[in-house]
Amino acid sequence: EYHQTLCEGASRKGANGAFAKLEYIKEPLKNGTTVIIGSSAYTIPELLSGNAPRTLIKVN
Repeated sequence: EYHQTLCEGASRKGANGAFAKLEYIKEPLKNGTTVIIGSSAYTIPELLSGNAPRTLIKVN
């Protein structure tokens, strides 16, 4: 939740940007899921393999 306080702005009005993404991934992270955020311009295999730009978030 601390990191959400650092978020400001979005790519489009009303999207809430990174704040919304961080809110959405809180429960999966609590359950040990690795979260990948990437563009729909790339395939899932490209995102999973790291061959596309992505944000990878996990808790050890």
